[in-house]
Amino acid sequence: MNTFELSRRALLESALALPLVKSTKPMTEESPSGRLYTGLPGFDYASGGIGPGKVVCVSGPPSTGKTLLLLDLAARISTRYVAKVLFYSAQKPSVYLAKKAALKGGISIRFWEDGGTRDTGSAVYLFDSSTTDSEHVIETAVRLQGERAKPGTVLIMDGWSSYAQRTNQIEIIDGIPAYPAERWPHTLLSWERIGRLKELAHMTRLPIVLGVTTASLMDDEALAKSSHHESEIRRHADQWVNLHRPALYKGSAEVQPDERNVVELAGTSPAWWDTRCSKLRLDARDISYGTVI
Repeated sequence: MNTFELSRRALLESALALPLVKSTKPMTEESPSGRLYTGLPGFDYASGGIGPGKVVCVSGPPSTGKTLLLLDLAARISTRYVAKVLFYSAQKPSVYLAKKAALKGGISIRFWEDGGTRDTGSAVYLFDSSTTDSEHVIETAVRLQGERAKPGTVLIMDGWSSYAQRTNQIEIIDGIPAYPAERWPHTLLSWERIGRLKELAHMTRLPIVLGVTTASLMDDEALAKSSHHESEIRRHADQWVNLHRPALYKGSAEVQPDERNVVELAGTSPAWWDTRCSKLRLDARDISYGTVI
């Protein structure tokens, strides 16, 4: 058995050893590699862990649950490592995110504008895109990361897109006005931005997670236009985790019971030659994710 296979097996075993629920006792000690593990073996195996100074892209077509998953990961990291997680959406306002987090329950949510500068303890801090921009959030994260006192800092930035979305306009179909389903537009993510984030993360050792919306599998035109851009984003990211919900692309009669509320994960990393796959199931009762395989 070669070294590559041994490291692959060791990572899988370490990921599967993590608890499926939040631990009541925080993990104050970092892993030997410095990577952060969420406690979801499926995601940890697909991503290889969130390494310090690395940029992780979590992508998927619309309505695959990226924002909810990122909120879940933020809560788990904050709880497990007694860390302060800065959560910024380039798309949705923080009030919407807080409502979603409140439905889940168990997440210590704070609005940065309401006192984050006075109390920066372990919690998930929301930044409102209507009152601040991504550069300010990055500057705040870098400043907090530079403080020697615990806890650590993790930056999660959601609401990006790998393709230029069409302008949402009201269409008249058979005399009936049709309104766009997406209330807030995504922000186009360029690989130049990822390059800058990678350089910054490398210098500060700040872990950064990006939520990226890819073109719908039902939109051939958008898929064709975004193919090159998405491949460049994938190439520039340190780690890439792709989400796909099978039920969205099948007729209701074709969906099997075991496929309901299941999000498939496929993760790739420059350190490995193969692709890691796993599945997470959304529990509608507490709006959290659990590992299927």
